[in-house]
Amino acid sequence: MLKLESAAQRFGEGHFTERIHFDSGSSFERLGVAFNQMADNINALIASKKQLIDGIAHELRTPLVRLRYRLEMSENLTEAESQALNRDIGQLEGLIEELLTYARLDRPQNELNLSTPDLPAWLQTHIDDVQSVNPQRTLLTRVTPGDYGALDMRLMERVLDNLMNNAMRYSESTLQIGLDLQGNQASLTVEDDGPGIAPEARETVFEPFVRLDPSRDRATGGCGLGLAIVYSIAQAMGGTVHCEESELGGARFCFSWPVYHNIALPVPA
Repeated sequence: MLKLESAAQRFGEGHFTERIHFDSGSSFERLGVAFNQMADNINALIASKKQLIDGIAHELRTPLVRLRYRLEMSENLTEAESQALNRDIGQLEGLIEELLTYARLDRPQNELNLSTPDLPAWLQTHIDDVQSVNPQRTLLTRVTPGDYGALDMRLMERVLDNLMNNAMRYSESTLQIGLDLQGNQASLTVEDDGPGIAPEARETVFEPFVRLDPSRDRATGGCGLGLAIVYSIAQAMGGTVHCEESELGGARFCFSWPVYHNIALPVPA
């Protein structure tokens, strides 16, 4: 029974490949078969949802391209009207890209493109870039030096961008970004001094298109997929992400992952 309980807990945490096997003739054999069938059905539903999202996003691309072309050819719009329409089209294009990213992340054939970066230096460069275009914000850093092992930097870029964009959207004036290394576990934290997130909503905030309250609606920008993508990346990396209260008064997002050393990296052609 403990074996079944452990498998159910791991599956509930997002390890959707988890299956259980009992010896033939065991009193739990039928229960194990039922669990595996349930897990297969859930996986099929998730795959179907991802395929639907992928298909919708691809279908939307063509009419958007036509719409942008017609906008560029139009001579009857004022400058203000043209700019407003371009912003709307840009938001739709951004949503499509986020939908495609979200749909692709959970595909089992996805392979990590690993490298061994200087993660503290990478983080500082990124923060400097953000600070240069947001001089009105205070960006604090707290970084533990060390070897953070092999990482897919394409995914790490997306995690940092999404967490910082979320924090910039809701903060009053201050963000704090942390990078920590404890043994074989690393974490990236982003926190803000905004309105925060109620304890009962700190899990649902990672679901696609979730809107928690009027202070965190679409008027602030974004398409509602940023944190869902971060959650999917955490799963792909064998890590976790959670939300808690920040010492700054707002929300604190902690993205953690296992550190891998001595991994054979692809040899450049």
